[in-house]
Amino acid sequence: MLTASLLAGLAALLAAPGTALAAAGDPMWEQTETVLASNQDTSQIAVDSTGLYITGGERVGASDTQWRIVKRDLTDGSYISTFGTSGVVTFNPSTGYDFLFDIAVDSTGIYLSGSDSAPGAFNSQWRIEKRRLDTGALCTAANCGTAFGAGGAVTFNDAAGYDYALNVAVDSTGLYVLGSNNRLRKLNLTTGGPINSFGSSGVVTTGFVSMIDMTSDIVVDASGIYIIGQSYVASGDTPWRIEKRDPASGNLFSAFGSSGVVTLYNDGAYWGSVGVGIAIDTTGLYTATYEYDSVSGYFRWHIEKRDLTTGAPIPAFGSGGVITYTPSSDEFPTDMTIDSTGIYIVGTGVNRNIEKRSLTDGSLIWEKLINNQCGYAGCSPSYIAADSTGIYGVISTSCCKFCCVWKRESGGGAPPPPPPTVNLSAAPPTINEGESSTLTWTSTDATSCAAVSPAGWTSQTGTSGAEVVWPAATETYILSCTGPGGTTQQSTTVTVNPPCTPGWASTAVDSTDQVGSMNSIAIGADGLPVISYFDGTNGNLKVAKCGNAACNSGNTLTTVDATASLTGYYTSIAIGTDGFPVIFYYDWTNSKFKVAKCGDAGCTSGNTLTVINPQPPFGFYNSIAIGADGLPVISCDTNASRVLNVIKCGNASCTSGNTLTTVDSTGVVGFYNSIAIGIDSLPVISYLDSTNLGLKVAKCGDAACTSGNTFTIVDSTGSAGSRTSIAIGTDGLPVISYEEWTNHDLKVAKCGDIGCTSGNILTTVDSASYVDYDTSIAVGPDGLPVISYLDGNPNYDIKVAKCGNASCTAGNTLTTVDSAGTIGAYHSIAISTDGLPVISYYDQTNGDLKVAKEDNCTGGTPLPTITLDAAPPIINGGETSKLTWTSSGAASCAAISPAGWITAGGGDGVGGCDNPGPDYLNGCQVVQPSSTTVYIIECLNALGDPAQQSVMVTVNAPPSGNDCGLRMYDGTATVTLTCEDPPVSPLRIRKGTTTYGISVVDPADPNASRIRIQTPAGIKALRKQ
Repeated sequence: MLTASLLAGLAALLAAPGTALAAAGDPMWEQTETVLASNQDTSQIAVDSTGLYITGGERVGASDTQWRIVKRDLTDGSYISTFGTSGVVTFNPSTGYDFLFDIAVDSTGIYLSGSDSAPGAFNSQWRIEKRRLDTGALCTAANCGTAFGAGGAVTFNDAAGYDYALNVAVDSTGLYVLGSNNRLRKLNLTTGGPINSFGSSGVVTTGFVSMIDMTSDIVVDASGIYIIGQSYVASGDTPWRIEKRDPASGNLFSAFGSSGVVTLYNDGAYWGSVGVGIAIDTTGLYTATYEYDSVSGYFRWHIEKRDLTTGAPIPAFGSGGVITYTPSSDEFPTDMTIDSTGIYIVGTGVNRNIEKRSLTDGSLIWEKLINNQCGYAGCSPSYIAADSTGIYGVISTSCCKFCCVWKRESGGGAPPPPPPTVNLSAAPPTINEGESSTLTWTSTDATSCAAVSPAGWTSQTGTSGAEVVWPAATETYILSCTGPGGTTQQSTTVTVNPPCTPGWASTAVDSTDQVGSMNSIAIGADGLPVISYFDGTNGNLKVAKCGNAACNSGNTLTTVDATASLTGYYTSIAIGTDGFPVIFYYDWTNSKFKVAKCGDAGCTSGNTLTVINPQPPFGFYNSIAIGADGLPVISCDTNASRVLNVIKCGNASCTSGNTLTTVDSTGVVGFYNSIAIGIDSLPVISYLDSTNLGLKVAKCGDAACTSGNTFTIVDSTGSAGSRTSIAIGTDGLPVISYEEWTNHDLKVAKCGDIGCTSGNILTTVDSASYVDYDTSIAVGPDGLPVISYLDGNPNYDIKVAKCGNASCTAGNTLTTVDSAGTIGAYHSIAISTDGLPVISYYDQTNGDLKVAKEDNCTGGTPLPTITLDAAPPIINGGETSKLTWTSSGAASCAAISPAGWITAGGGDGVGGCDNPGPDYLNGCQVVQPSSTTVYIIECLNALGDPAQQSVMVTVNAPPSGNDCGLRMYDGTATVTLTCEDPPVSPLRIRKGTTTYGISVVDPADPNASRIRIQTPAGIKALRKQ
């Protein structure tokens, strides 16, 4: 509420002489700088919320200059006394000519760029400092927590001669320093160290290459780094040049100008262009330059606004994006800046030397002549800065060296209309050939929108809309929207997948030096391949984590073990229950087997390297699998004694509790071993029996293979059994690929039981090729094995055999995957989540790690995923087990083996468990096998592609010693009770010198008698014979 006294006071104030509100461009304060008798000069100014910073230099000797930084209060221009000594910091890096050129400020400190003469006479070097905002002290460890460079400064002496760090800019990711020898550096904001991902070890070579070239300014935002300067072409021809570079990599943006560069050549009477300043906002790039007008003899002012993406002039600004004028005296601009209300340009001149222009069209808002600042007549401002409260300038010319600092009203008024914002999206963004995508756009602060590229992709001009497009190839669509605040473009890309050709496609995953031998592949928990391999050039263990199923993009390469000069031999990889890889390999330098347990899915960090203990003797061949208990189990041979060993890890990383067991020492055995976990949760190992020249299988009796093992020679014809690889079929039975050495044939053994002890089927799959080096086998979700192998001399090609049935006895397809050079001496196969194989292999000709992936062009329709469990998995004769399954992505499921084991209503009804037909996608079934049985279910996706899953129900054999003479009357007849020898049942009877157990069964068992006893497992019945 206005009171009478308040109104009276306001009227008196307005009536008082000299109290009119300050007009745009009028001074708010000015301060005279203390001038040394020995002369001083300024180089640049900067402003933040805490003060105004002025940099320069001063002479302290006949051939000795030093750096000088001043900080002043924003309100009245007074020195901030806590900064340096009474507001001034001086520093003399050397006893020669030291120059301070530029300043940048962020919330953590002050960054200064310049040179010092520490290297010696006629040999200056770059010098970059970081100082505290409050005191101006150098950022040493004591002052800032972390030292910037050495004692607050970093220096670079790239070449003998005069090296200067001329310009500096800062963003949240780093410090950008531009200087002589056409260098642009990006440094860490805290330490001053190079950011190696930028250019080459933190350095980019710019296009300012001539000794006469001179950069003038640098600015940076999220859209890019922008550099302006003068570029020498020929005598009298020095066009100004703008470069746009990527803040992350330092690379030129090809879409900007011509391959990242805009160059304005001299035209006609105008030559000798000089770039003065550059500024950016979200609507465009502003530049101030000047060139010599040979007609008038004066300098022509040249102001432009350009598109941030393309570098093209923005037509609405001035005339076609350009404003030029030639004053009537020798005047030229010296600096520029912008705020949200306009562009400010200062320069020399007798008519005006400070002006403000519109950000939108460049029109003149106001102009001022400053010709008597701080009492120095005829001196013009050299540098300018702005914040929301005003504009700041400093006079530093030939008539007045660093003598006056001032603040003036910006006179902004209302900000210009905001530029339009545009959102343009495609749904879907990726299509197949012949499909369509819908482009949708919305905008704000726009009056109309139009298609830019490709021309006419939409005829609509509304500020929002949608258009269906049918691109024949990958296309980028650009939309331009215009409003009072200017024009904004937005783009979106519709990717068109190339026509699919069924077959194999290969890609080099790692081509750095000689890499890729002794590789092993597995499919991670994320469905993407992960590969362990040997880096032959550096002698290290490496891992490639693929970015997609084909490993042709987004891959991550990591050196996992570089602790020795030769480590990473004979790698074998598996995926732990935590989803992270575990790798077994050999450290040749230290003659030790090691395990690398990865800390993430790609082994990029948190890895644990362990020398395995106990340490097995050295052998060439090894294989790793993850046991049913989640712990790794490893098979390996011994080179000296020729035995087969098994290591069972005590924890997921194999760091402790490991056991080492010699599984087979009969003859010369263990070469070419391969391990898998059987359907009974126990390991099964294939390997070469060199004594008998045969393929041998060890079926372990426990999880660590310490007892109960059985051994079978599966094939002894023609020196069989080298290069073995084992997998478990969807029927629960092992299948083994191997080489028959005499004829160098590829063979497959399909086991007849879980230990390969009988009923095995042996098949020659390829007798035309010269099979050599490894074979690798995997079983697809369709239950069909697929094998990678080397077709050796003279072809040296990597081949694949796709079996036509589970035993590979018919319908097999042989395919050459890669025949370019010498290929495939080391290879490994796995099944991707799409049900198709992926192979890692070594390209010996080029020294590369390569991956081949099969594509069947089904559009990526995934195969069903199935779970199948038995509870309990082990029963006695006459007892039942409940099989429960779920599926995802399936159209139908059915029993495969035994035929018809799924029946409608076959569940027990507990918890809603049943088998809703006819698709049987999820359900349960109560089964009562008379002997150990593998149950197989098959589910089909919408395309009819199959996936299988299996589970085994083990039926304990009846105990031995059936009749011990024990009889009982059962109501209708006398029956014989079953006795056990040795005894298992808790109920015992002694006859002569032998103690028998009296067998017990479930009361519902058909062989249950009427006599009941209480046991720890519940009430049981004595079993009748």
